[in-house]
Amino acid sequence: MKLLQILYPGLGGTSTVAFSIIDDLKKKNNSSINNFFIFYGVERLTKNNLQNCKKKKINFFFFLKSNFLIDTYRVYLKIKSIKPDYIITHSNSFFSLFLIKLLHKKNFYCVDHTPDEVRSFKEWVNLFLFTIFSSGMIYVSERNKNNKIFSVLKFFNSKFKIIRNGIDTNKFKRKKKILQKKKIIIGMAARFVKEKKQSLIIDTFINNKQYFCEKNIALSFAGSGDLLNSQKKKVQENNLSSFIKFKGNLNEKNLIKWFNEIDIYFHLSDAETTSTAILQALSNSLPIYASKVQGNIQISKFIGKKYIKLITNNKKSLKNAIMSLINNRNYFINISKLMKKNVNNKISLNNISKKYLDFITS
Repeated sequence: MKLLQILYPGLGGTSTVAFSIIDDLKKKNNSSINNFFIFYGVERLTKNNLQNCKKKKINFFFFLKSNFLIDTYRVYLKIKSIKPDYIITHSNSFFSLFLIKLLHKKNFYCVDHTPDEVRSFKEWVNLFLFTIFSSGMIYVSERNKNNKIFSVLKFFNSKFKIIRNGIDTNKFKRKKKILQKKKIIIGMAARFVKEKKQSLIIDTFINNKQYFCEKNIALSFAGSGDLLNSQKKKVQENNLSSFIKFKGNLNEKNLIKWFNEIDIYFHLSDAETTSTAILQALSNSLPIYASKVQGNIQISKFIGKKYIKLITNNKKSLKNAIMSLINNRNYFINISKLMKKNVNNKISLNNISKKYLDFITS
């Protein structure tokens, strides 16, 4: 059986979920499935995605976005040449897939990763097209049952399923206790884009830099993006380069190492579905402060509110959160110990490949 997944070439949730499906298939020694990836988007294929494909023996192809009509035809031809038995698209390449369905009677299934709160008009159009023409929709987080738009989506495509993201908890594992050194390192892993709020953490630090520096608070950021350079410049201008570090894009090995270096994880954003970075932090037994947005509210209820504390996106809330960390070290150390026992079974891959395969083959 040939399973094709179509996804974006840059960092983000789509590749994390796609590779999670593959990892779970490998864990089950399912050699009857040949895996194919088509990467298509405006970004170059990341080194991490390239290395993962080679390591996991995935047949992969990359198309850099240039011209709409030419790109649509090129991706269409590649899908046609692969002759997949099943197609999962991570909200990518609709028109190429529409041609495949129209001309070759091939079904495709769509995974939606985008939070409604930050969905652009173009992304709404994309979602509705996939809802109408795909053979089924998969959502990576629970939907608000009172959401009228979701009711409309269900009307157009009654076949849908919620499949929460999962990670390999054997890989992302804390090797030492948190808060064992005088310095407290706060970390966040995300792209530097306007929807993510690394800038709020940095600005809060700058506004309280004398106090935070005296208390040995440090910040560490993993990830890159359009806003990275402006944040680096801001840190340099405030002479805080020894307290605020930018690690850039990290491959899986270095990301695991980074999680082991930080003491607590902050994830601030305008919206989320199910953040894989939050799941990775949980797997590393790191207490979390996250923005009080729909996706984080859901995962906090599912995992436990004491493990994921929700705050509003303002400097006062963030300062109070850091103050709580400074003044309650033992509390957070105990929370970290409890996480090892009570969290991993909720966030592990948990037969994620079976859930996807059951959905697309039923």
